[in-house]
Amino acid sequence: MLITEAYKEPDGDFRLFGLCDLGFGSPELGYVMLSEIEDVRGGLGLPVERDLFFKPAHRLSYYTRMASHAGRIVT
Repeated sequence: MLITEAYKEPDGDFRLFGLCDLGFGSPELGYVMLSEIEDVRGGLGLPVERDLFFKPAHRLSYYTRMASHAGRIVT
């Protein structure tokens, strides 16, 4: 996931916007709740982690196009 925005909801959860792929092979721009991401596990059962060192080299639209062609997010 490449998250670009976060909004705190009244219930304390965060609504995030960005390029999302929850593992179904169809990445798309949209909203996802932080609580949904916390429940996602990878192939080895590991949770999603935040990459503190990621520096985008392109605009979000570029990553979206590349993800659409590849069927997954490519950085």
